[in-house]
Parts: sequence; structure tokens; C-alpha cells
Amino acid sequence: PPGRPPVDAPQLDYVSIASSASFSSEKLPLSYCASWPVWCSHGTHGSDGMLPPTLQRLNPEESEWVDPVTFDEVWMPDDLPVPTFHPALSLVLKDGRPRYICPTLDSRVKANGRLWRNKGMRSVPLPRTWLPWNDIPAPHLVMSVYAFCPAEAGPICEPLAINLPIHNALSIAGEILAEGPQPLADGFVHLIIPLPDFSPKGLSSHVMRPGTRLRAFLSDADVLPTSLPTGEAVLDAGAEERWAWHRGECDVTLYSVEPGGKSQWLPDVYRPLYSAGG
Repeated sequence: PPGRPPVDAPQLDYVSIASSASFSSEKLPLSYCASWPVWCSHGTHGSDGMLPPTLQRLNPEESEWVDPVTFDEVWMPDDLPVPTFHPALSLVLKDGRPRYICPTLDSRVKANGRLWRNKGMRSVPLPRTWLPWNDIPAPHLVMSVYAFCPAEAGPICEPLAINLPIHNALSIAGEILAEGPQPLADGFVHLIIPLPDFSPKGLSSHVMRPGTRLRAFLSDADVLPTSLPTGEAVLDAGAEERWAWHRGECDVTLYSVEPGGKSQWLPDVYRPLYSAGG
């Protein structure tokens, strides 16, 4: 059905590492990268500015929580509100030190007085193309987000956020890593940091519907393209090469899925989410 996940879609099985030293990308198995812990920071505004960020693990082990990680599809159950999406920085850490830097989208639903990021399967987007840490000086990096919305003539590209600075998110990352919390220092870890300067309302909600493709880019401001392919050109594999540039990227498509609140298999930890979201 329209807006549902395609049954016969090609499966993404790797993430790419884009290096400015080579025109070819290194690839890592998706199953390997998806198994790492995912932590998200959440800074709040107090009377004196930003309060110290707190950390939340989104894919905890040995619990009822399901693994929510996705690199290509975001599933939106019919009985939940449409999530809000917020530009975010994603750092891949190795033993507490940044190894890669990428853009991503922090997907949230507010229910029963709390923010839910882990909303079930395929609800936490992670980037599919990573930049090596320090490959591009951090002060030169900016983030942009585009929506490719379904239309009869082919997807229409709509800019949602252009050239967002990331330095404040990097400052939060530095504060977190300086404290040296032990969970972030054990092997490989994904650390998500929502951009603190962006609107609390998130990206424009009118495009967040089934079938929309969201693409977030992180690159040097001097090489970021001013336009992307639209219409049928989006589906042309050659179009990617004609506007290719050195970048990190999160690329996900939104799909509606069957209601989960009445499922006999729903873990109890999700019942407060569904009782408020219907």
C-alpha cells in the first residue's frame, strides 16, 4: 500500500566512510555498526542558559526495549503521533575518542510527560555516510537538511535547514567527553547530539508524511551545493554522481506501519507511549 515499507526494496548492508584522501569510500558492514551502543544527549535551558547535558542510552541491553536503530527507513505506527525531527550531530567514538563525525536526525514523540526516542523498531535514524574525524576542520563544517516529498511528477526537493553551524553541538560533545563517563569509553559507541541552537519545534512538520525522504548533509560550507536534483532526476543513479561532493550523510525514508498499541507482542515498557499516543 502507498506509504508502507516496500517489500522488495534493496537492503542496505553497509555504511560508507568518505575520505578526502581518496575518491573511493571505505565500507563497513551494517550489522557490525548497528550493534554498537547508541547514546543521546539532552541539554535543557535553565535560567542561566544551557544546563549540563544528560545522557540516555537508546538501545539498552538485557531489557524489554527493542533495538530501534535504522539506517534507511523510519517506521511511524499509525496509532502514534508523527514524530518531530531535529538536526543532530552523530559522533562515532572508539574508547571515548571521536573517530567519525556525521549528520543525523533526532526523532522524538512526546507522550505521558516524557520524550520518547526509542519508539520501537526502526525509530532511531543513524547516518549511512561518515566523515573521518578531523578530515575537515570542524569550524568549516555545516549541516543542511532537505525533504524529497512525493508528487505525481516525481519527488520535489524542499530545503528544511541550510548551513546550520555545529560548533555549539561540538562544545556539548567536548563537555560530555571531558567528564569521561565509562559507558562512552568501552569500544565503539554512537553519540547523538541535537543541535542546541535549532528550534525546539524541530524541522517543518508539513513534509513529515509517509513516502517523504529526508537527507541531512554535513560538509565544508565552501563545497556544499546550492541545489539538489528534483523530480525524476532524484531517481536517476547518475544524478548522484553529477552533484557528488565530500560529505557525511543521513538518508532515511518515512513509512507508516500497522498500529502497535494493541499488539499482543508489545513490550510493557512501551505501553505508556501507546496509551497516550492513540
